[in-house]
Amino acid sequence: MPPEVQRRTLGLAGYDVPVVELAGPADGPRLTVLAGVHGCEYAPVHAGDMVEALEPFALYDAGISEARASELAIGYGLGYVIRQEAGPDRTVGGMTSTAAAEIGIPAIIAESGQCGLVEPAAVDRHVRGLDRVLALLGMADDPAPDTAPRQALARLRRFQWMYSAGAGWWEPAVRPGEQVAEGQLLGTVSTLDGAEVLQEVTAPSPGVPMFITSSPAVAADGLLLGLGAT
Repeated sequence: MPPEVQRRTLGLAGYDVPVVELAGPADGPRLTVLAGVHGCEYAPVHAGDMVEALEPFALYDAGISEARASELAIGYGLGYVIRQEAGPDRTVGGMTSTAAAEIGIPAIIAESGQCGLVEPAAVDRHVRGLDRVLALLGMADDPAPDTAPRQALARLRRFQWMYSAGAGWWEPAVRPGEQVAEGQLLGTVSTLDGAEVLQEVTAPSPGVPMFITSSPAVAADGLLLGLGAT
């Protein structure tokens, strides 16, 4: 088991799960592995963090391979697809999908699962999504049709992560997957006894919270939520 999982390290995972076998040492740095690969697709699957309530989504980066990456993200079959574009306002960096996009590899990140729980519905979403992607790549037969009702696809144009200004008690005012308006209150950070509100966190743009930190105790500059902007 990766040590990051054993230690419950926020935001880190020991190993990603690629759709196709990647060239390079299996235990080597991920960027080194990606740098030795050409002409393949890359789709790690994630299940949220230990203290993260999450709405299932797929993410890809803009770039020369984004048309194929978008096709993979949509094909995965989750309710939301986020397109990240490079620039000074991009709040999410250092991801494997970004490293892949920079060298022309179509890549996505698929998220389903939350709060460190093994939930059958979240696992099923990943299994169905990977089956669809494998079929899209011509590596497997088309999966059986999904008989369960599916949410209409929503495409989001940016991923905005929001942080606490100081340590305190985080209390969300919205849920993952809830539509929010620009300026709407998303939550507050208060003193431990609740006597003083230290920070009101509002939506910088209309959108949908993709994940929300579920632990009330937050440190200074602690991650509070990720907003997919519409």
